[in-house]
Amino acid sequence: HFEASCNGLGIESNGMHGLRATFACRMYDRLTASGYNDTDAKAQISVELGHERPEIVNEYLRGR
Repeated sequence: HFEASCNGLGIESNGMHGLRATFACRMYDRLTASGYNDTDAKAQISVELGHERPEIVNEYLRGR
């Protein structure tokens, strides 16, 4: 439904994975700007995304 909705609105989409990656990157920037260190920011994002292992967040952040 997500892809069809984007197409219907003329919005380019990278799918749900792209949406989650965008969320992770923006949340990482917000958390680190507010004083979180790298490890704590990634742990918080992991909780938000529902992952049990914070290192999975690295896949979404792509080298940040």
